[in-house]
Amino acid sequence: MNRWKWLYAMGAGLALLAAGCGGGGGGGEVDTKVRVNLTGADWAAYAASPWKEINVSSLPADGIFTFEPAADGRYSLAIHCNGGSQDVMLVHATRDELPYLDTVCEKSVPQQTFRVAGQVAGIGSGMTRITAHIDDQLGSNSGIDVEVLPYGLKEVPEGVFDLVVQEATLELERYKTKRFAIRRDITIDRNITDLDVNLTSEGIEAIEHNFTVTDGEGFAYFISANKTVVPYLGDGGPDGGAWYAFKNSTQQGDIYQFVAGSADKYSMRVIYECKDATTDPGDVTFDPGAITPMDAVVTREGNVSQLAYTPAAQSPELRAYYLTMEWSGGANREIWITKGWLGSETSYELDDPRTLPGWKTEWNDGPTETLEWEVAAVMANRSFSDAVESVVESSHAEMILFGIDMVVHWAQSNGRTGVLF
Repeated sequence: MNRWKWLYAMGAGLALLAAGCGGGGGGGEVDTKVRVNLTGADWAAYAASPWKEINVSSLPADGIFTFEPAADGRYSLAIHCNGGSQDVMLVHATRDELPYLDTVCEKSVPQQTFRVAGQVAGIGSGMTRITAHIDDQLGSNSGIDVEVLPYGLKEVPEGVFDLVVQEATLELERYKTKRFAIRRDITIDRNITDLDVNLTSEGIEAIEHNFTVTDGEGFAYFISANKTVVPYLGDGGPDGGAWYAFKNSTQQGDIYQFVAGSADKYSMRVIYECKDATTDPGDVTFDPGAITPMDAVVTREGNVSQLAYTPAAQSPELRAYYLTMEWSGGANREIWITKGWLGSETSYELDDPRTLPGWKTEWNDGPTETLEWEVAAVMANRSFSDAVESVVESSHAEMILFGIDMVVHWAQSNGRTGVLF
């Protein structure tokens, strides 16, 4: 299962909701319903009190299902996607925290992609590496004392993106970014073979800053206003490091994101911090080791205790818990439990609609199977819906990308439960 897939999907859905409903004034009835997009699902259920199966085959063309949550705003969703997997996705939330959930299943129609290529001229002396980025695709090339290097990107989706070129030179066995170039608002609707860049006339100086992670390691990223991702602006650790900012030419909507993590065999703590790239953040220091560890306990049946997490003083407010459960027989659960849904409870008994007629027995765990599990406390400086709304979609499985001024802390514990042979 893709551990970040739900964040991407909920972010996209909430962004659509905000675009459709924001800014209005005047009267009208207060909307108390929850909406979920079930495009790509072959089975689903919801619960405002008892679980009820949703007839996904009778949904309208847009795949939207609407229902009333319980009187206190709480609800649950269970979704199984087309494709024959044993994965079932669960959400336990309140309407205030998550009023809309976009599809968590793969789109049935593949997105058309194109090839984009060109040449980068005006390259400096020495061993130089050029990397070109559009959307989350990249192409790189290297040379010694060359004036021009070609680049190529193979699977750029249709849309409007920015081209970001990064020039780095090898110094003391380490590549250091020297210059950038940005071409804005490029429409990709066909193959392009002549998207050339000249660093002499278009180059933007890269400013080097210190990057320290006191307990762990970290990485810096750039996300342009049109959602092109530069996945490496530098790295840091206990002994320091460096990251590289644009001296100028950034604009509203550009983001620097810093990710710093500390992990051992049974736990992980991560800081995600996103900053407006129109202002240079300068030197940065992060201490993920100061995040309170997560100490949840999970039984082989998937019941969770010790959900009484208290964030450290340095952390934002607790917003939700994120759980994954993978049994040795192949059954999987991916679960969000929001703070509002859990309330004052400190435990969670796996609540899925396995008694409904459409539920398949292969989605169940077996009595002798072992369970591998992860439980994470998710903290954010804004509401849960704000956090997921700000997520930038990316196919980089190792990255979560948030929006400007978001601070997210993640404390995760993991383990294995059951009979081990």
